Amino acid sequence: MIAIRTYDAVFAWRRRPGISLAAALRAKPCVSPTRLRDGKNEALALTRDGRAFFTVPEGVRATIHRYAPSPQ
Repeated sequence: MIAIRTYDAVFAWRRRPGISLAAALRAKPCVSPTRLRDGKNEALALTRDGRAFFTVPEGVRATIHRYAPSPQ
């Protein structure tokens, strides 16, 4: 998986074995329906199943933010 965050959104691409990074990024990304509310966080991590993600800012004792879809 390739995941990139902006100030308010996350974009993800599936990268299959043997596909270059450039080729993977030419595909249409999956865009998170969840708008980020944590501003300038530095890191992004996806859960193993890809259904949620975490962001965290720099600094000591930084707050980790978890984002996941609302139950339907």
